[in-house]
Amino acid sequence: MSESEINRIKKVLGNHYSQKIIEQLNKMQIVNSSGNPYSAGSIRKIVNGNQPNEEIELQILKIVAKAEKKQFQLAEKRKLLTQS
Repeated sequence: MSESEINRIKKVLGNHYSQKIIEQLNKMQIVNSSGNPYSAGSIRKIVNGNQPNEEIELQILKIVAKAEKKQFQLAEKRKLLTQS
């Protein structure tokens, strides 16, 4: 993953991003090659580029995009409420 993608992940999901990613991967029933849920260590290795996995990298970016959209919608709702 690129440095900008890593920064985006941390900005949107926070520094403790791995558990949030694991929760979403589990909801989507995405598991590792052994059929087990991804570990926090594996997610960190994938995000930091130490363990390349294009499929999971794409899923992580989708998770981040979804979280960004949710954050934007929440900010818009707050903005509307404070203007009233």
